[in-house]
Amino acid sequence: MSWFYLKSVYDNRSLIWLLAVTDLRLRYRNSVLGFFWSILEPLLMLTVLYVVFSFILRSNIQNYPLFLLTGLIVWNAFSRGTVMSSNCILARGGIVLNAFFPRIVLPISAVITSFLMMFFEMLVYIAFVIIFHFQSPPVAILVPFSLIPLFLLTLGISLPLSTLNVIYRDISYIWNVIVQAGFFLTPIIYTIDIFPKNIQSIIMLNPMAHVINWVHDFTLFNKIPTFGSIIFTFGVSIIVFVIGYTVFRRLEDTMVDKL
Repeated sequence: MSWFYLKSVYDNRSLIWLLAVTDLRLRYRNSVLGFFWSILEPLLMLTVLYVVFSFILRSNIQNYPLFLLTGLIVWNAFSRGTVMSSNCILARGGIVLNAFFPRIVLPISAVITSFLMMFFEMLVYIAFVIIFHFQSPPVAILVPFSLIPLFLLTLGISLPLSTLNVIYRDISYIWNVIVQAGFFLTPIIYTIDIFPKNIQSIIMLNPMAHVINWVHDFTLFNKIPTFGSIIFTFGVSIIVFVIGYTVFRRLEDTMVDKL
């Protein structure tokens, strides 16, 4: 990694924050409810999933509404961050061509926008905790710990997506399909123990499965992840971030030529 380049990114931290907040405002600019959609989106999805899995397929998971909600909030941060990042450079092509700044600022700001939306969604979780008179376990204070690999994973995937989608415009469509499939292949609406051991091993190769399990364990089950899970998740997250950064830097000039 070029330390000079990283320093230039740090020097543009005000721009990153400005772009992130601007994206958040523009997302709801012409809607009647505005920022309330950040709360209503997970709430509506939760309602649908809760009806299906509580009354039709009948899940036996304890505190299932909270289980669903925490999984949705974490997954939404990942999926929205990567999806928004895939189009962030195309959407600001004019700025990229006419202003000098590290282009990596754009996917970083898109990921931060998705995390800002996640914090709004946390208000829904707090409301549900109050409604259900649920007492969060002591280890719930460790939830921010799980956001570290979540951010690294989201940004690590977002970086190459943002450049590749400029060069190959089909990338964003392909990624949308992958994200939809990933939702059902990650323990969001179910617990991993419903599968045989060999299937569990395959599912747990997905670092997002570990992150979501951590959040479930922290907020609902008063459990701490195993040392192996922590090493695997952080290891994969760092590797994904480094690869994503490397791909972005190598394709950065090619991407500009394609705008």
